[in-house]
Amino acid sequence: TELVIARLLQGLAGAAMVPQVLALITAVFPTAERPRALAWFGVVTGVGAVAGQILGGALLEVDVLGLGWRIIFLVNVPIGLFTVAFGRRLLPDRKSDAKAKLDLVGAVAVSLSLALVLGPLALGQAEGWPVWTWICLVASVPAMALTLRYQKILAQRGGQPLLDVALFKDRAFSQGLVICLGIFSAFFSLMFTLTLVLQSGLGLSPLKAGITFTPLGLAYSVASIAVRRLTFKHGARLITLGTTLAGLGMLTLFAILRASGADMNAARLIGPLIIVGIGNGIAIPAVIGAVLAGA
Repeated sequence: TELVIARLLQGLAGAAMVPQVLALITAVFPTAERPRALAWFGVVTGVGAVAGQILGGALLEVDVLGLGWRIIFLVNVPIGLFTVAFGRRLLPDRKSDAKAKLDLVGAVAVSLSLALVLGPLALGQAEGWPVWTWICLVASVPAMALTLRYQKILAQRGGQPLLDVALFKDRAFSQGLVICLGIFSAFFSLMFTLTLVLQSGLGLSPLKAGITFTPLGLAYSVASIAVRRLTFKHGARLITLGTTLAGLGMLTLFAILRASGADMNAARLIGPLIIVGIGNGIAIPAVIGAVLAGA
């Protein structure tokens, strides 16, 4: 219970913090330089996800202060302090003339609509899919429809809705969100399940499991930095190329796992992981940049 509550608070804080990065990029960089800044944002997003696997394994192996797995939460404290220190020194203080208002009704409605979906999906299989899980899933559809309707009406009345529904009229923005959903679902699902395979299946230590991700991380970093200048000129082609490579890497990974069976070892995963890293390194900065530029 303590862990769930703490993670909830961490999620709320993260939700307040992360959008400010994009807001600062929009406010600080002139239009001509903004694409490069957004491309770097896409680079950092993926590199951070991979680095977490590697550094997390190292921290668990060292067992700092005998804290065990708890160190993965404590590590955020020094990183946060460094961020605050450098942020106060380097980031300009930009304030909008408009007075912002928090859409509490919209925040509750959106959260409830998502909970009606995520709750059953997270607990349904373990609980044997009782009746309440299906009721929640069905109820999530009208709940989200009513929420979006309320957000639209609030905007028409001059309010500040939590979700700017008008954004979804932009084709590049809407299609980009769908692509983002697919790419990130595949990428982070792979990261999570492969961690379980390496530790629970192959019996690797957290450090060795993290090291296994290193080729993927290096491939992602090199690919994303190499193509960032092309992101806004050839965004659609890069997304297609990247997702195709990532898909081929995952299919190859699946085939190797199926063929190897009990003889599986971490070394056999390196080749497919490199392909996955290159593919996502090309696709993720491109799709993030395209969506944000459209917005």
